Amino acid sequence: LSAGYSVENAFVQTWKELCQRFGEDQAISREFVYMVRQIDMNVPIEKALDDFAGRSGLDEVRSFSDIFRISRRSGADLIRIISETGEVIASRVEVKEEIITMMTAVRLEGKIMNVVPLGILAYINLSSPQFFYPMYHTAAGRIVMAASLAAYLGICRYSVKLMDIEL
Repeated sequence: LSAGYSVENAFVQTWKELCQRFGEDQAISREFVYMVRQIDMNVPIEKALDDFAGRSGLDEVRSFSDIFRISRRSGADLIRIISETGEVIASRVEVKEEIITMMTAVRLEGKIMNVVPLGILAYINLSSPQFFYPMYHTAAGRIVMAASLAAYLGICRYSVKLMDIEL
């Protein structure tokens, strides 16, 4: 658009650049060629974008499609609005990726914390087996160890459930 192309021609040029950059067999290139073919068959570009947004299932694409449709119909400065919308969407995606990265780190820490008690028990049992004798061979010890095992399994299950956050 900044180079002076009409919106329809800008989509054609974008498709050509996507094919050069990513190749014709990539999903985004195939989607753009589909949109360009729709535009060639006199389907309004807003409808082609809405179809793409529906097929992609991405909130960012849906937002862009809505903003594009409103901007085009209102006669607003399409270049500026698309540029600002792209920046906002890019920042949203970046924040989402940072959250995913942090959640991955926390999930790994949770898995480590779930395994460490077993490692400590194995180490103590191997290095000094008489230490656990009262815990496994007396009634009170068995009750304490059964309660500890139940608490441990409950905490492990809770930590897995706590980290099961969908973004």
